[in-house]
Amino acid sequence: MPARDMQISLHQAVINAVMTKKPLIVVEGKDDLSIYHDLLNNNASKFNIKPIEYFKDCASGCKEIETQVSIINEDYGDGHRIYSFFRGIVDRDAKKFRNELHAKNGLTYLHSYSFENSFVTRKSILSTVKLLTSVSSEQLTINITDKMLEQINSQFADFYYICLEALKNAVVNDYQGLVGFSQGYERFLYDKEMIQLLELRKPDLDIFAMENGITSDCVINMKDYCKGKWHLKYFLSSIQNFINVLQECCGQQIPICPYCEVHDYDRCLYKPSINMNIDHVIKTIKNNIANADLDYLRDELLELVS
Repeated sequence: MPARDMQISLHQAVINAVMTKKPLIVVEGKDDLSIYHDLLNNNASKFNIKPIEYFKDCASGCKEIETQVSIINEDYGDGHRIYSFFRGIVDRDAKKFRNELHAKNGLTYLHSYSFENSFVTRKSILSTVKLLTSVSSEQLTINITDKMLEQINSQFADFYYICLEALKNAVVNDYQGLVGFSQGYERFLYDKEMIQLLELRKPDLDIFAMENGITSDCVINMKDYCKGKWHLKYFLSSIQNFINVLQECCGQQIPICPYCEVHDYDRCLYKPSINMNIDHVIKTIKNNIANADLDYLRDELLELVS
């Protein structure tokens, strides 16, 4: 039997969820599945978690989820019991800035541009430092996160404006952007000619930011307007780049390690102990759901089985 013939419709899956009292969680694609299982941990077995393309005649992506939820809303009005057994979850993307966030029964928007933004946290700083150095958990203090954020925030202006340019390109009709979120940011970040062109646009980008309530006070606070993959990669790459700063601060702004206590500085525990590809760092950080700022989503989903 062809695989397509074995698929069921989303509508039927929602009905099954009500009948079995096992809530259906519909996500954008395969990359999200493990994150939801990790997020729900021991409660994951109480849910049926499926990517949208699992269902008959459904494509992948957030727009497909929004479309299918709208169809379900047409069949079942406010307060219907099916919404206690069904949730479609989508990225916020640039919808907030295009006035495209629409309240729908059974639909939940992430609080960030996409899932990866949720891992841009103070916890991820400590996890990355522990991953790349020899420090113990005892030495992972708030001083380390403060020092890392101080370093990143002092040098992320170009990245901030590249993100603003990409966002404006995504939300302003007929805007001829220098870069879009569909591209990588690295080439533009290190292209002197592009940075010069961007410099000319900064006054207008500042106005755009002010009109949309966007600030540049901290790299962590870029979650609702920066593409998640960009945000997480830049954040973790910056931590990698500034690891050496920690060794210089050992015993000053951060706890002194045992080796530096006896002046054996070459063995400082804050020295980088491993060279790791940034993609591996990203994967490692994402594999630990404790690094993510997703408690709000876990709480909402668990209400379906409470």
